[in-house]
Amino acid sequence: MPIKDLEEHHFGTNICGLPLTANPQKLDSSKSVCTSGLEIYDSEIAPLLGEVRTSTIPSYGGSDCRGQESHDDHERINCFKKPSPFWLLPPFFIFSLSSGVTIVPHVNLFVSLVCRSHFFQKSAGNPNIAFPGTYDNHMCQTPEIQSIAIKFSLLMSMTAGMFGALMSPKLGAWSDRHGRRKPLIINCLGAAIAEVLIIIIATYPMYFDYRWLVISAFIEGITGSFNTGFAITRAYATDCTAPTKRAVALGYFHASLFSGIALGPLLAAFLVRQTQIIISASYAAAGIRAAYILFLLFAVPESLVEERQMEAREQHLLRAKLAELKNEESCWWKDVLKKIDFLNSLRVLYPKGPGSSDALRTNLILLSAIDTILYGVTLCVITLTIYYLGYRFQWNTFDLSIFTFLINVCRVSALILILPTLNYFIHTRYSNHQRKLIGQSSQSDSGCTTSDLWIIRCSILIEAIGFAVYAITKNGSLFVAAGVIGSLGGMAAPTVQSVLTRHVHSDQVGKLLGSSGLLHGVAKILFPLLLNLAYAETVGKLPQAVFFVLICCNGTALLLSLKIKTNVHVPILSGATIECSMLLPRSIIPEANTPRRSRSSTLL
Repeated sequence: MPIKDLEEHHFGTNICGLPLTANPQKLDSSKSVCTSGLEIYDSEIAPLLGEVRTSTIPSYGGSDCRGQESHDDHERINCFKKPSPFWLLPPFFIFSLSSGVTIVPHVNLFVSLVCRSHFFQKSAGNPNIAFPGTYDNHMCQTPEIQSIAIKFSLLMSMTAGMFGALMSPKLGAWSDRHGRRKPLIINCLGAAIAEVLIIIIATYPMYFDYRWLVISAFIEGITGSFNTGFAITRAYATDCTAPTKRAVALGYFHASLFSGIALGPLLAAFLVRQTQIIISASYAAAGIRAAYILFLLFAVPESLVEERQMEAREQHLLRAKLAELKNEESCWWKDVLKKIDFLNSLRVLYPKGPGSSDALRTNLILLSAIDTILYGVTLCVITLTIYYLGYRFQWNTFDLSIFTFLINVCRVSALILILPTLNYFIHTRYSNHQRKLIGQSSQSDSGCTTSDLWIIRCSILIEAIGFAVYAITKNGSLFVAAGVIGSLGGMAAPTVQSVLTRHVHSDQVGKLLGSSGLLHGVAKILFPLLLNLAYAETVGKLPQAVFFVLICCNGTALLLSLKIKTNVHVPILSGATIECSMLLPRSIIPEANTPRRSRSSTLL
């Protein structure tokens, strides 16, 4: 039988003896399409990282059937063993704290080790040269050492980012088949081992050159890095939370992440001050991660029930068998390219078929580009600022930790206080006013509103102004004030991500998160390459030049936001329309006309 016949969606079995597709189900306008089969998945249980499971039947709005069934399965479990987001919420805050506690000490440690190696090489011909003891020594604050240290940090970041981007989709897909706890343990174990290696190399610099630290970045990368752990943690919360409560649950984890990163530098400052040992923060981080692994092993219940794991394994085996059959008719190099085709998950940013439009695709691409730029800037700005302050103002580890803590606290405050307040006065009250005028509530799939656009644009502009003050000021107090004001720009990223999810149906959010994760992985490689090299090449002549590069990045994001159109979204189709679209060949289904304008804009 030709391979093409195996892919026809008929009722029966393939040559493997397994059902190829399920029987069609009667559709109702109040329910979403919920089927089972080889390639028909609900994206609420699809992997959040990279691997996209294509669907032969289009899905449109409505309730989340599979997600609700999973939640019902948990209702029958013993209360103590019942999975819940609150099992991971407190330990995830501690885990985030372990990442925050090493932000400043790691940067200073790299400078110290590079400085020691630099003077050791010079002392080969001059035994009278003294070795600087710590990072705070003024001998380490030279353009030459700063340039070497920033380039080495770039190498570390690119190593972890590259291998993390390769492994994240694999770990995400593996978690669908074997549960969430196992990949979380692997991810945390890799982070703990990487921290132990840093401690060993820092303790015995006479035996290990600082370049051996790349091994720790490699281990962190092949176990997924922190971004993968955070994504799988969100998948755990999604598994055991009702669809109507998932936004709140995921919001708790975001708050825990930022709170841990904010308090981490403060804890590091006091640890270093009390012990006078810069690697004391690494000891604390390694201990916290070891405790987190033990908690995952012996306390946290699995969120994926065994039935769902078995179903995912069976479907994975079936896809593997079909892939083997296709391999007989294709070249080996084409098979390799298909296996490493990580760009496949980006198809969700270019939807086709019923309800799609050019405006919708443009908005999705622009918003994803803005989200990637903002992520890359946020990823690099803290490290670059630490290097700059240590070189320009001669700040020590304690001062830098307090500064980092203050900036992160202001960023968290903006997210949990200012952003909700703006949302209430600008968005909620306006919607209530429109409801009184129109007589009905606005739909939840309204895409990007005017208030969203203004929050995004103003936040990006405020952060750019903060970077401009960074570049021109020569006063430490004014630099801190600029950082506090610029931290308000942190409201842009969550607003962009929220707007992105409102451009697709609820059953496509998982795929959208996967595409964002892939773009973040690319940003983790490209932005450190651009910004760190810019600082390394200009630190001796114009160290503040890197802030002008950051301003250009924010300016690019601001210009892209000017092209975003409001009230663009995928319309909710009726049951009859869905049924017709399933019966007609995909090639003759026309795309929707220009997305409908909201009634509020019509009144204006």
